[in-house]
Amino acid sequence: MIAFLSKNGRPLWYHIYLVSILSVLMIFIARSFGINELYNHPQFTEWSEIQNFKLQIHGWKLFLYVSFFIVDAVWALCLLTLFLRILLILRLRLLESDAFKSKDYVIPFFIVFISLAYLLDLLEGIHYLTYSYGSLEKWIVSFKEAAYSIAGLSFIYSALKYWSLFDGGAKKTSHLRSLRIFFNTSYLSIILVVGLIVVGTALPQGYTMMVDLLASPINLIGTYLLITLLSVVVSHYPAYFEAKRFVKDQNRIHWNSFPAKWPFGLVYYWISKDPRGMEDSDNATLFDGLAKTLRYHLGTAMFVAFLYLLGYAGDSIFDGFWFSRQMAFVILILGFWVEYQMRVRSNKWRRRFFYVSIAVSTLLVALSIYFSCSGGATGYGWSIETLNATILATIGLMMSYISFRWNRRFLLKDYEEVEGTKHKSTRKLIMIISGLSLLSFAWLIFMNVNLEWTENHLNPVPILLLYALNYYGIVVIPIKQAQLFGEGEFIKKRRSPVFRFLLPLGIPGLFIFSFFMKDVFNNEMHFMHRLKEEKQLTLNEYAETFAKDTTRSPIMFTSYGGGLMADYWIMLVSQELQEKTQGRFFEHVFNVSGNSGGGLGFANYLNLSHFTDEPVGHTRWRDRIDAVGEFNHLSLDLTLLFGKDMIRKFIPADDRYVDRNYYAMIRYAQLTGDTDTTSFSKTFRSHWESMYSKSGNSFPSLTVSTTSVLDGNLGNAFSLKTDTFNHVFSGIQNTLDINKSNTSINYYDAASLTNRFAVISSVASIAGEGHFLDGGYFDNSGLLNSLELARFIDASDLFRKRENSRFVTVANDTEEYLENVFGKWKSDTIDIVPVGELEAILKTGTSLDKISEHLESEVSQYASKRVKIVLPRIVTYQEVLDYFGGKPIGKLDTVMKTVALMNDSIYAALAKADVVKFEQWGAVETPLARLLSTPSVHYARAMLEFHEGVQNQLKKASCLVNNCEPE
Repeated sequence: MIAFLSKNGRPLWYHIYLVSILSVLMIFIARSFGINELYNHPQFTEWSEIQNFKLQIHGWKLFLYVSFFIVDAVWALCLLTLFLRILLILRLRLLESDAFKSKDYVIPFFIVFISLAYLLDLLEGIHYLTYSYGSLEKWIVSFKEAAYSIAGLSFIYSALKYWSLFDGGAKKTSHLRSLRIFFNTSYLSIILVVGLIVVGTALPQGYTMMVDLLASPINLIGTYLLITLLSVVVSHYPAYFEAKRFVKDQNRIHWNSFPAKWPFGLVYYWISKDPRGMEDSDNATLFDGLAKTLRYHLGTAMFVAFLYLLGYAGDSIFDGFWFSRQMAFVILILGFWVEYQMRVRSNKWRRRFFYVSIAVSTLLVALSIYFSCSGGATGYGWSIETLNATILATIGLMMSYISFRWNRRFLLKDYEEVEGTKHKSTRKLIMIISGLSLLSFAWLIFMNVNLEWTENHLNPVPILLLYALNYYGIVVIPIKQAQLFGEGEFIKKRRSPVFRFLLPLGIPGLFIFSFFMKDVFNNEMHFMHRLKEEKQLTLNEYAETFAKDTTRSPIMFTSYGGGLMADYWIMLVSQELQEKTQGRFFEHVFNVSGNSGGGLGFANYLNLSHFTDEPVGHTRWRDRIDAVGEFNHLSLDLTLLFGKDMIRKFIPADDRYVDRNYYAMIRYAQLTGDTDTTSFSKTFRSHWESMYSKSGNSFPSLTVSTTSVLDGNLGNAFSLKTDTFNHVFSGIQNTLDINKSNTSINYYDAASLTNRFAVISSVASIAGEGHFLDGGYFDNSGLLNSLELARFIDASDLFRKRENSRFVTVANDTEEYLENVFGKWKSDTIDIVPVGELEAILKTGTSLDKISEHLESEVSQYASKRVKIVLPRIVTYQEVLDYFGGKPIGKLDTVMKTVALMNDSIYAALAKADVVKFEQWGAVETPLARLLSTPSVHYARAMLEFHEGVQNQLKKASCLVNNCEPE
């Protein structure tokens, strides 16, 4: 396209080079300038804080501030003139080709608005440089943005209009048709690339997946190989669809298969030489040139997607990290430039570039693997050195991929010899792709068979890539076979309609078969196993024993949900409280209650207490808790979600109780010391009763909650038998007493009911009771069960004369941490951010905290004493504003100072912890995830042991038992 816009291509490229260089320079200045989040860019918007800003800008920051607006003025002028030049060249070329003769007023219109926008941009820059602020500044910015918007729309309109009229010469095709060809043949590849980016960044665990990946050399090597293979696959297969549907000269396209006698061999094509004697390396007379270029860059986009995820991890962990997510798109532009050079340069230059890129990328890959093995200065694979080396290695591999695409036939000697003449073919490439894909498929089978090995050794990233590769093949190959069977040389071999339609109909047929036959085969793999109830303890018996010690009032110990993060955090806090009270804290706890990861954490800790014979302070406790924190729950889930569980859904069988949740619960039981998984052979209440008896009748009761799919109501599993369940837990479903049949579900099945986040976990089913999802969908705090139970027992004769129950709540998310610090500010005047109707509906409908916030208020009023222990979080200025729903008037600078103090306290705690290599790792927070990574596990432990605020909260909680007054 650039060559089309300018006769030799270079003048316009120089203009593009200049704009690109100035863009990178502006990004560098802006990222280097940031003082804090309030003043994180030279064009900051909080003009009300201008006086504070002037006090903080001096020296190097002042130089960057002034430089930004000077560069901005030059950059804006160059960019706008580049757009104008493109439009003028397009129009002139159309006039030369007689394709366009009508009068056109769009370009004068465009010139007027870019001139107005540029003048307003300069005026805005002068206001910034002179620190002038007033109502005029708001009008300048508003009119500038409007002028740029109108100019941008007119440019897009004109460019598309001129481009669509352009006659493509020998091909007689428009560029809009080229885009249509590209999207019609490549939409599956586009979905795959975009999907990988969304999966990697939309979930909070995205960056910790990358941390864990870079800490494992084997997984990093596998990721390099899979991304390279996927880049070739997604850019190659669309060519078959274009060859079949859009190439006009079908006489030159010859279809064949390998091996030739196989009924379902590898389909490929070869291209006979142009009968006119024209030879062109890129088959320009057959395939659409622009569509082919874009198709090549689908492979480039695979590397850019991985770079985007690496930039996401760097941005999330290292303050001011040099490779932002936006830089990934700069690399994409670089890829287009390299591909253009491959097209216009000689074969000799292309081959030299290939060998150089292979050598450089191999060196960079080796360097990243070295850092992943040694961890640079850390002794652990994750470090800023590893991240930097991986980014450079990925860029090097991208260059190697681009040069391979242009040197493929020279390297592979991919030709079809017919009657002594060599013709261009795709046979060797498709053989290589198929061979490697078969190996990846075999590896998937191995992963699904050896789940413990998978959980211990494989990172989720290569697992996702493996499934992406294989599912892409499952979708694409039948479509390819359906289109190509019976073509050309296939007619004689595959005239039967069976070969033409059987394979493509196989996959949709499998879905239909599964839908109609599921009742016949009675697939119950998600159903809970029912056991006969044995020994149980009643609520009355437990309360009477507890009440014998007249010096204690009941403590209700609750935990918020939050995946494996909540699971690990509540286990850490429980252990710390036990150690601070010499093992007596749980003697004073009447009930522990949690939802989602918090409920599972309580179940895990009680199981750990039962199967660990060493004293509370023994290292065995810490080792087993850390093992739970480092459990790779996500790899296990993904392997089975897209593998064995998926197959068993579409091929129903009577195969109960062995889905991905079952395997995960088995691992939790083993990690907490139950190596023989005896907790699976007893019902929930029976297993808890054995814990209670072993402890000497001094053990907290356990409540874990779930959410009913049928009516959205809360259900719970309560470890004590009571005939008045609905009086204790009003309106809550009892998930243990199944149809009053004296059968129930086992300990970890009941615990798993609370930790069933949709999609990643399967929906749990209990025969006769219904289907259940994560307890956090109804109440994420665990407070509802405890509050109901506290009101019931406090009103009983046993506890009526004592003070109301005391509550200790453990939380882990940013919202609760901000509430702890800024809650008292909510009564201040807030400049509320306007909210649209649709946004208001979505926010209200999707919020999972409505009930939890109400319960927090209820508990604060009811409890005789209340302690809240919150995992500290690195917070941002924007998160604080989102928490307030606007800006606290006159307190923005105070907010920023408070945020800085909060974050500094976290950095200080990390620096004190010997297990944390803060300078090299950065602050790798413990995310809402099913994979934490070693640095994030150490983050939580560092907060527990060294964060001043957490230590104060722990002391308050322990004083409830030690009868001391916290400072």
